Amino acid sequence: MSRIALEYVPTSNKAPARYKPAFIKRDNDIIMITGGRNVPSNQSIHILSQPPPRSPSPSWTWTRVDGLDGEHPTVRWGCSATFLKEIGAGAGGDGKIYLFGGWDSKYQYKDLYALDIERRIWSKPRCNDHEDIMPIASMHSALQYQDKIWYFGGAMCVGGPYIYHDDLATMSLVNGSPFFQAVNSSGDIPCGRAQHTAVVFEKKMYILCGVKEDTVLNDVFVFDFATSVWSQVQTKGDAPPTYKYNPANFRVHPGHGVGRVYGHYVVLIGNDRRLYAFDLLKSSWHSFTLEFQNDYDDTEITLDATCVAPCIMDHRLIILNANNGGGGGSTTRIDEILDPTVFHTLAIDLDTMCEVIIQKEQDDALSQAFLARWAGRTADKKTPEQFEFKFEEGDDAGSIVVARSRLVSHFSYFQKMLDSNMTESREGHVTIRDVSRHDFQEILNFLFDGKLPPFVSKAPSSSSSSSSSSTDATIPPTAAAAAAAAPDMMTGQRMWRLFVACARYDVQSLEKIIGCEIVKGLDENNACFFFQLAHDSQIAWFKEECMRAILRLIATQTPAALAMMRDLARLPPLDENNACFFFQLAHDSQIAWFKEECMRAILRLIATQTPAALAMMRDLARLPPELTQYVTKYLNDDVATRILNHHHHEEVPPLR
Repeated sequence: MSRIALEYVPTSNKAPARYKPAFIKRDNDIIMITGGRNVPSNQSIHILSQPPPRSPSPSWTWTRVDGLDGEHPTVRWGCSATFLKEIGAGAGGDGKIYLFGGWDSKYQYKDLYALDIERRIWSKPRCNDHEDIMPIASMHSALQYQDKIWYFGGAMCVGGPYIYHDDLATMSLVNGSPFFQAVNSSGDIPCGRAQHTAVVFEKKMYILCGVKEDTVLNDVFVFDFATSVWSQVQTKGDAPPTYKYNPANFRVHPGHGVGRVYGHYVVLIGNDRRLYAFDLLKSSWHSFTLEFQNDYDDTEITLDATCVAPCIMDHRLIILNANNGGGGGSTTRIDEILDPTVFHTLAIDLDTMCEVIIQKEQDDALSQAFLARWAGRTADKKTPEQFEFKFEEGDDAGSIVVARSRLVSHFSYFQKMLDSNMTESREGHVTIRDVSRHDFQEILNFLFDGKLPPFVSKAPSSSSSSSSSSTDATIPPTAAAAAAAAPDMMTGQRMWRLFVACARYDVQSLEKIIGCEIVKGLDENNACFFFQLAHDSQIAWFKEECMRAILRLIATQTPAALAMMRDLARLPPLDENNACFFFQLAHDSQIAWFKEECMRAILRLIATQTPAALAMMRDLARLPPELTQYVTKYLNDDVATRILNHHHHEEVPPLR
């Protein structure tokens, strides 16, 4: 069973825990409107804000909005809040938050209120008669698509059990006034329901889960905006539970939480206190057990069945939880009960969720699709506190948006750029052309969360102090097999691409981990290939490790190892920078023919009398004593005399 962390988010100030308030996300804030019981209407708005960039405090802040003018709505819950502005209003147009429906202990409402949050003014706009168009009252869904708000479903109480509706209607602004209109639809229309999820994805509306007369639902329907046709989605996987319940009068049975879209997943909290993700591309459900995690204090929280997940901020699903008796949840400190009348903030890292799904399915194409869709949806919403990496190459085009604070604290390569007044820092983006988006995301996952790529399951020991000792790190058989496979195998290619990317962006720890994985998997079929790659990439330590592996393999004298000797003729030519090193390796390995070839190359280089070749003579003084026979055999008398004099009279430490 997959598990994922439920993180505690510290907050300064508190907001009252209310039953089914309306939420809306605006920029970096979550606005909570009305909800609960016995709350004065002029104190019914609270705003939850993220900490500013590079803030020394991790705490989020609740702020109560006072001094609202105009005609206020009565206190209610189960209403919807949706932002809309008139066509042609432009970026600075007068958009408002429209509050619709809801109920309290006595009345059910179908009225509409508008909130100008900037001017802090409530109003009750005049609109067309919508009594017959909008029979819904509470716990319906409302979403904005293009220039309209789309309402679906909802419940009403008429002196007994609740009645659940399947009506679909829109509200648009005509000459500045709200105008309601029923939508005539066809196809597999969902049954009437409330407490359901409605999201927009690829020009279609998806309806998920909900509650009807005596059943908690887990079905999925899709509405095509272009054709006004409904169809039911045939799902698979681990869906939220569906079951019967007792429809007692005036009792609202908690359904599964309202979901939010992240990439191509709809994520929601089930009333069984598990996280569920519905894949909109594959029509499959995934479920996760939540494990509470608190790195700040000794607060301990378990989810209440009536907790709410109002929105996604950056890459985290924000959850507001209170022990209000709705489902047996609790919020405790070691020596006391925390105040159950206030909301406590939690979060789930959705990037982690996506990685778990991708690794479980072992679907690289899905990974690329997730990155492309997620980047496309977040790039346009980048804030000054975020930084965007753009990728423009073919199918890999897209972007990744991350918090500046995380880059500064975790990615040293970009730290200087972001702390300076460079163009990239001012504009908030940089284009990456030498690393794929997928590989760059793997690097960020490692730097931010310590997560290894899927083909690596164990990092080398931190006690390894040299390149030779680091190759003793344990490597799982599956990774070894992948590294040892033919060079055109997908896993081998991914390992090498990511290895080079780490070297390019100076992520030395991950570079070493992946390099050790590759070295452990070297055999007669791929050692020369990886040496050639190392030579072309100018990664010195890895190049040395590959040659050590090659010589160890040749020393085994197996048929495959001897056959590999033919490949050595195709290796990069020896030069002033590596010839002495390879001669020493050949000497240590007692491979006579390769040792002689190295010395031939060394002496040919010295004979050129170039400055680099003459500088190499110092290294010759550290070589084994049989140098003399090679010098006298291959070089003319003048050059040989100079080398031998240098060899016998230069006092240098021996080569270890």
